[in-house]
Amino acid sequence: MMPYEDNQPEQSWEACGSKWCPQIHDGQLWKCPQMAYLSMQAQKHGLNEAWNPYLKYTPLEPTCTTEELREFVNRKSESCCGMCPANPELFELPSPLRG
Repeated sequence: MMPYEDNQPEQSWEACGSKWCPQIHDGQLWKCPQMAYLSMQAQKHGLNEAWNPYLKYTPLEPTCTTEELREFVNRKSESCCGMCPANPELFELPSPLRG
Protein backbone atom coordinates (compact mmCIF):
# COMPACT_ATOMS: atom_id res chain seq x y z
CA MET A 1 0.00 0.00 0.00
CA MET A 2 1.42 3.36 -1.02
CA PRO A 3 0.05 6.91 -0.85
CA TYR A 4 -0.96 8.60 -4.06
CA GLU A 5 1.61 11.23 -4.88
CA ASP A 6 -0.01 13.20 -7.67
CA ASN A 7 0.68 16.42 -5.67
CA GLN A 8 -2.81 17.84 -6.04
CA PRO A 9 -4.25 17.93 -2.48
CA GLU A 10 -6.95 20.43 -3.45
CA GLN A 11 -8.20 18.21 -6.26
CA SER A 12 -7.95 15.17 -3.97
CA TRP A 13 -10.13 16.96 -1.42
CA GLU A 14 -12.67 17.90 -4.10
CA ALA A 15 -12.91 14.24 -5.18
CA CYS A 16 -12.96 12.89 -1.61
CA GLY A 17 -15.89 10.78 -0.48
CA SER A 18 -14.91 11.34 3.17
CA LYS A 19 -14.42 15.11 3.15
CA TRP A 20 -17.47 15.67 5.35
CA CYS A 21 -16.61 12.79 7.73
CA PRO A 22 -14.23 14.08 10.40
CA GLN A 23 -13.49 11.46 13.05
CA ILE A 24 -13.16 11.53 16.81
CA HIS A 25 -10.49 8.98 17.64
CA ASP A 26 -8.43 8.70 20.82
CA GLY A 27 -10.17 11.82 22.09
CA GLN A 28 -8.99 13.98 19.19
CA LEU A 29 -10.67 15.34 16.07
CA TRP A 30 -9.20 14.11 12.79
CA LYS A 31 -9.63 15.38 9.23
CA CYS A 32 -11.08 12.10 7.95
CA PRO A 33 -11.23 8.38 8.71
CA GLN A 34 -8.14 7.70 6.62
CA MET A 35 -6.04 10.06 8.75
CA ALA A 36 -7.55 8.88 12.03
CA TYR A 37 -6.70 5.23 11.50
CA LEU A 38 -3.51 5.46 9.44
CA SER A 39 -1.28 4.95 12.47
CA MET A 40 -3.13 1.71 13.24
CA GLN A 41 -2.31 0.51 9.72
CA ALA A 42 1.33 1.47 10.24
CA GLN A 43 1.51 -0.41 13.53
CA LYS A 44 -0.08 -3.53 12.10
CA HIS A 45 1.47 -3.60 8.63
CA GLY A 46 4.69 -1.56 8.93
CA LEU A 47 3.96 0.98 6.20
CA ASN A 48 6.63 2.25 3.82
CA GLU A 49 8.45 5.47 4.75
CA ALA A 50 6.45 7.28 2.04
CA TRP A 51 3.69 7.41 4.67
CA ASN A 52 5.81 9.29 7.22
CA PRO A 53 4.58 12.80 6.30
CA TYR A 54 0.99 11.65 6.73
CA LEU A 55 1.73 9.87 10.01
CA LYS A 56 2.96 13.22 11.38
CA TYR A 57 -0.51 14.75 11.00
CA THR A 58 -1.61 16.58 14.14
CA PRO A 59 -5.29 16.19 15.01
CA LEU A 60 -7.24 18.80 16.93
CA GLU A 61 -7.04 18.44 20.71
CA PRO A 62 -10.13 18.69 22.94
CA THR A 63 -8.46 21.64 24.69
CA CYS A 64 -8.66 23.73 21.50
CA THR A 65 -10.24 27.14 21.49
CA THR A 66 -13.55 27.86 19.80
CA GLU A 67 -11.66 29.71 17.08
CA GLU A 68 -9.33 26.74 16.48
CA LEU A 69 -12.33 24.42 16.22
CA ARG A 70 -14.07 26.78 13.81
CA GLU A 71 -10.94 27.02 11.65
CA PHE A 72 -10.52 23.23 11.68
CA VAL A 73 -14.07 22.42 10.54
CA ASN A 74 -14.01 25.15 7.88
CA ARG A 75 -10.63 24.11 6.45
CA LYS A 76 -10.94 22.34 3.15
CA SER A 77 -7.85 20.74 1.64
CA GLU A 78 -4.70 20.14 3.63
CA SER A 79 -1.37 18.66 2.66
CA CYS A 80 -2.53 15.31 4.09
CA CYS A 81 -5.20 15.19 1.38
CA GLY A 82 -2.35 14.45 -1.02
CA MET A 83 -2.22 10.82 0.16
CA CYS A 84 -5.50 10.21 -1.65
CA PRO A 85 -6.04 10.29 -5.42
CA ALA A 86 -6.75 13.53 -7.25
CA ASN A 87 -8.51 11.51 -9.96
CA PRO A 88 -10.03 8.43 -8.32
CA GLU A 89 -10.83 5.49 -10.54
CA LEU A 90 -14.45 4.59 -9.93
CA PHE A 91 -15.69 1.08 -10.50
CA GLU A 92 -18.89 -0.83 -9.95
CA LEU A 93 -18.94 -4.12 -8.13
CA PRO A 94 -21.26 -6.72 -9.59
CA SER A 95 -24.26 -7.54 -7.44
CA PRO A 96 -24.18 -11.09 -6.07
CA LEU A 97 -27.99 -11.05 -6.19
CA ARG A 98 -28.18 -10.64 -9.95
CA GLY A 99 -27.63 -13.60 -12.21
